[in-house]
Amino acid sequence: MASKADFESSLQKKMEDPEFMAEYDALEPEYEILKLLPEAESMYTARQLSKITGLSARNFAD
Repeated sequence: MASKADFESSLQKKMEDPEFMAEYDALEPEYEILKLLPEAESMYTARQLSKITGLSARNFAD
């Protein structure tokens, strides 16, 4: 099993590729949303989250 250090080393090498780095950076807003999702799910209903995000309420249902 690869360690966190192995992952970080591999990621660092890939970040030297401008095309990879651009794609990686483009995903940052989505990952920020994912970090907030557990808190949002406890504050809003699935229907409310669906309206906010434009995703199906099924994505937020238990």
